[in-house]
Amino acid sequence: MADPLVTAKRKPGDYANDFSRGTVDYRLDWKNYSFHAVRIPDKAVIVGANFSQAQPKTAALGLAGVATFIECNLTNCLIPPGATLKQCNTSQSWLVETAEGVTERQWLAKHPDDLITALAPPPNLAKAPDAVSVIE
Repeated sequence: MADPLVTAKRKPGDYANDFSRGTVDYRLDWKNYSFHAVRIPDKAVIVGANFSQAQPKTAALGLAGVATFIECNLTNCLIPPGATLKQCNTSQSWLVETAEGVTERQWLAKHPDDLITALAPPPNLAKAPDAVSVIE
């Protein structure tokens, strides 16, 4: 099993909170990049990875050239030029908090190109917890 990218004791320098977990390099042995910005090498073929983000249209995929994403979760990701997608989830949503205090997604569109340019966040927008939720 791969070591976590972020722990209570190890965080990227640009870590802000659990919904903005900082920038990391893509690794073949890791599949969950949710809430991270990821530097992806040229000609990478990525299968079954999770790149989901908290905010719609997040520029989280730092792509240096071309890459292929196969069966990846790209929820709330802006799709960079040079990316080829095969059977990926490109839906867009807000993370909201219900009256019961549960964080869930409020779905907006199937693809970032389907969204209007000015999106106002909902009043019940979920707030990121201050602490790192990954246990070392």
